Amino acid sequence: MLQQRCPRGSIRGAGQIDIASTRYCAINSKAELLALAEAMAKLPALGVIEHVGAAADLEG
Repeated sequence: MLQQRCPRGSIRGAGQIDIASTRYCAINSKAELLALAEAMAKLPALGVIEHVGAAADLEG
């Protein structure tokens, strides 16, 4: 899983959905997006998603 950081000045609020507040990262140009992607790729992964098999295989 990739990092999910956003430059502080690029965070935008998107209001409230039920009990969760939402926000997004506003990227204004292709160059800004590429720079952010390159910076995130240099950071360690947040976690690993592992496929453990189909649900039918897991039932006993």
